[in-house]
Amino acid sequence: MKELCSDFAGARLPCGDFDANAAWLLINAIACNLLALMRMVLPTEYAGARAKTVRRLYDIGGWVVRHS
Repeated sequence: MKELCSDFAGARLPCGDFDANAAWLLINAIACNLLALMRMVLPTEYAGARAKTVRRLYDIGGWVVRHS
């Protein structure tokens, strides 16, 4: 729950509409589950990594592609 609130912006809802907030939380829950699935594929040193750390791994690849 802590990761869903802090890493996926689940602590603040985007608007006052119930349906929009429900969709927002559903998308965040799917993203959190995808991250948990991705942790199973990553090497063991990233098994307990938070979303910000995993995003950094993809950013490094983006830097290499942009500068090459």
